[in-house]
Amino acid sequence: MKRGLMLGAVIALVCAGVAAAAGGFRVVSSPSPPGATLSGVGFVSATDGWVVGAKTSSAPDDGGLATLTEHWNGSAWSVVPSVDTLFNDDTLAAVSGVASNDVWAVGQTKRTGFKSPVTPLALHWNGSAWSAVPTPAIGVPRASLAGVATLGSNNVWAVGTTIAGTLVEHWNGSAWSVVPSPNPAGSASNSLSGITAIAPNDIWAVGSSTSVSGGNVVTSTLVEHWNGSAWTIVASPNVPPQRQGLAVRDLLTGVTAIGPSNVWAVGYSIDVASGSGAPNKSLIEHWNGSAWTIVPSPSPQGHNTLTGIAAISATDIWAVGYGSTDVSTGTPVDKPELLHWNGTLWSSVAPPPNVGPSDNLLQGVATTSGAVWAAGTALGVGTLILQGP
Repeated sequence: MKRGLMLGAVIALVCAGVAAAAGGFRVVSSPSPPGATLSGVGFVSATDGWVVGAKTSSAPDDGGLATLTEHWNGSAWSVVPSVDTLFNDDTLAAVSGVASNDVWAVGQTKRTGFKSPVTPLALHWNGSAWSAVPTPAIGVPRASLAGVATLGSNNVWAVGTTIAGTLVEHWNGSAWSVVPSPNPAGSASNSLSGITAIAPNDIWAVGSSTSVSGGNVVTSTLVEHWNGSAWTIVASPNVPPQRQGLAVRDLLTGVTAIGPSNVWAVGYSIDVASGSGAPNKSLIEHWNGSAWTIVPSPSPQGHNTLTGIAAISATDIWAVGYGSTDVSTGTPVDKPELLHWNGTLWSSVAPPPNVGPSDNLLQGVATTSGAVWAAGTALGVGTLILQGP
């Protein structure tokens, strides 16, 4: 099972290729076309990895954003030409592969313009080139894919959101189709952000559900499960408010599975009246085969957001994101957040020094052969890839 895994001048993040860092993580040099950002990472093997995102497009017949795909061959990252839609802004959010000639990347495409419709985007790598594969027309003005999981060449799942609620799509080897997925009763909006596949009849997706309660906007965790025939909502906990009358926003962003009775999800929680700017706190939840529970996790930076999780084993799990310490003078700068589970507790691992003077944001993580890879963006610089420990 695999999870979820050029224009302009290239900016080298680290001149020597890699730089040693505290906690065993280091920045790995990666090409960075103008405007480059990374959102997802996935590995087929230790010498076959992918990161995906977006870059600025300068083509006169294209939108302002174009897809970005980069490949790891075991020694270096390189940009691989990818597919874009004419006159559209195209971005990729996640990537997952079955084999070196069977990799999927998903995201969204949008006709350039503020009010233009947003539709799902799916690209496939056949070992030599990326191609765009049609996704179903879902009849709403806004829909995108945020996560993808591959079980086989004829069994791929992707999740995201539409203006009507959750979105789940399935690839059967010849076409993508929309699979009905539930939305909590009374909710105003719902989205799925991450997916992990254990078996054809055991798949988990996570995200968030928003409703209005007592005049406050309340966002709650959303967990859904596929049993081989239908998607159902599975109860998941939320962080209780510290004071009565405050709205709580709990969101899950990523999920990974070690087995049917050992599934982990990450995200963040904010205990705040609607519209306030109180700091986010890391949120980690665990499925033991019968129920989801919140597992204590550190928020080392004061303001923390977890965006992805991946497992090497039941006693070696990694969660990534970003966070900043609230300082009274100056502007706080986000730095990568790395959390590790050793089978007993979650602990914070020191990240390498920030690349550039601005925020360093990790958006995804993958594991392969005992190694951990995290991808994101160094604002003002470009792509950011960490490898460790």
